[in-house]
Amino acid sequence: MWLVVAYGNPLRRDDGVAWRVAGELEGGRGIEVSYEHQLVPELAARVGRADGVLFLDAAVGSTPGRVTVHEVAPQPEESAFGHVLRPSGLLDLARRLCGQAPPAMLLTVTVRDVAFGMELSAEVEASLEAATRAARSALERLAARKPCGESPAKP
Repeated sequence: MWLVVAYGNPLRRDDGVAWRVAGELEGGRGIEVSYEHQLVPELAARVGRADGVLFLDAAVGSTPGRVTVHEVAPQPEESAFGHVLRPSGLLDLARRLCGQAPPAMLLTVTVRDVAFGMELSAEVEASLEAATRAARSALERLAARKPCGESPAKP
């Protein structure tokens, strides 16, 4: 199973972009989508059981609508007392709980407006198609890797 974890707040305009991209992936073969407001330790077991994980998030930057994808490796969180994790910290927790961390990638879309509201800014709305294509490509790249030393099924 390929886990897509979309996190952000859809009531804060562009911060909801991850949920919109995830909605385009939902229903894909072997794909489970999880809509979250933040990454919390309770997700670690689901992450640890996945063949691969694609995290989707909004990002702050100078070019609204810019789509970026990169690999994420497990890394311990700096604070052991946090209730909110980064993708790398969640992967580390999954590795400690389940004995493994699946291959993972993080896709971000740079935001312009995080005021209250449900509409995306024009720049972020215009990037949805590219973000969805990039997300599908990231899932294919994850599928090409061998989680846990086994041959993965394609998403």
